[in-house]
Amino acid sequence: PLSSSWVNGEFENIGSTATFNRLASNLTDGPYTSTYLGLRVLSEMDNRDFAVTNLVTQQGAAAQLSGVLNLHYGRLVLENTYGPENEPLPITLRAEYWDGNQFVLNDLDSCTPITVTAFNIVDNPSGLLTNATGTDSDLLDGELMPDTVFWDTPNPVAAGEFTFEYQADSWLQYPWIDENNTSHSNPRALAGFGQYRGNDRIIFWMERRN
Repeated sequence: PLSSSWVNGEFENIGSTATFNRLASNLTDGPYTSTYLGLRVLSEMDNRDFAVTNLVTQQGAAAQLSGVLNLHYGRLVLENTYGPENEPLPITLRAEYWDGNQFVLNDLDSCTPITVTAFNIVDNPSGLLTNATGTDSDLLDGELMPDTVFWDTPNPVAAGEFTFEYQADSWLQYPWIDENNTSHSNPRALAGFGQYRGNDRIIFWMERRN
């Protein structure tokens, strides 16, 4: 609801922000490719009828505002990353949206900011000492530019594997469930340095040569 005041019988609002909430369950829905906003008067002072019927909203009849919105359910996705223990590991991240049947790359996203400090290790059984490093940047065509953010070479140099995540904005989170049936809202992935068994889904591994 708008909080501006009526002045001499006129209402003026200079704000241009509206919120479209996800389902309470946070499950996928949409897309909503032809969405209109409407304006309703919820209360008045002298029993006048301001009802309008040119747009039916979820809250009732409303006056239609100009413009059409194309709304999609979005999320951020991280890829697993592996390499020699004496080289930094590149981080791969992309934005996706739900097209009604599946998640696809959001190649129209060239504005979501990605910050290095938002990458965090959440499970580090090997005890590797490493940090995310690189440059803050915006996604380009839905993807983090190559060679933008890395996991530093462990200090001391050692082999091992850890789970990391990116602290995503609320509208790019997702109800993820990992292999241990644990839920989390931020995108996560595995990172591995050196010769290490890692995940059974890995079909290629780079090893350090002495």
